[in-house]
Amino acid sequence: MRIPVDLNAGTQLSKEVYLDLKDDPASDPITDIKIVKTTDDQSFQNDSAWIRLDGNLNEGGSDDTALALYYTKDTTISRNAITSIIVKTGAHPVVSADYLRIPVNLNHGVDPITAISAKSCLTDDCYMDGWHRVEKDVNEGVVVGTRVYIFYQRERGKPPVTDVVIILNDQSIPEGYHKVDVDLNQLTIRGASIHLWYQVKENPKDEDFENAIQDLAIEYGHPSIVPFGWTKIPVDLNSEKDGKGGFGEPTFLFYRRDYQGKLYPFIILLKKLSTV
Repeated sequence: MRIPVDLNAGTQLSKEVYLDLKDDPASDPITDIKIVKTTDDQSFQNDSAWIRLDGNLNEGGSDDTALALYYTKDTTISRNAITSIIVKTGAHPVVSADYLRIPVNLNHGVDPITAISAKSCLTDDCYMDGWHRVEKDVNEGVVVGTRVYIFYQRERGKPPVTDVVIILNDQSIPEGYHKVDVDLNQLTIRGASIHLWYQVKENPKDEDFENAIQDLAIEYGHPSIVPFGWTKIPVDLNSEKDGKGGFGEPTFLFYRRDYQGKLYPFIILLKKLSTV
């Protein structure tokens, strides 16, 4: 029997995740369930009384939000069999008093971006430890120059990035923004000096998270349609001087807000057989 609630519902995560239950009178009943981050489940892995369910309950999220479900039939751990499992949305779901809540949000979503950087390389084999790479080179099609890639981090507990701008040459620098030191037109000889600046929000409130930058993307050419939910920064990153024309492949930075991490909490609740 499937619990008809997608645990990734309402997020931008690509995978659907469901819990399936089996009622088999010939098998011993499950007596307890635990949900833990896979980075913290060493004690369960070393305990033969607990069985890990295959799969990640937060499939499609970042590695540090991966969740594992463990169950046991050991009556020395918990005497009473589980008779019902339900999934509820909301941080404080209203349920019958005889249900026990597993205090883990199954739907962490993907954390917002908290820092942005860039790196120039001679080849496509260009990476930074601890950073995610925006896949496309911002210097595409430039004969003389280096490959330049944009990188970002998502670190839980750090203030989110709430705005991104592109500054050419001697344009006014926005107050309170952080500069990415790498010139996105590095070594192209005749191109404009182009730098990315970003803003972070210290001590963010819920509305600041909702306005946080969630994803970055590079697109080539002149797309006639901006994908829903994305914003195009109208500056050609291969610009020669004014941000509107240049050399090489026309290249634009897109960003998406729509942080979902706090909006769709899902909680598992258990009902156990009463002790007589």
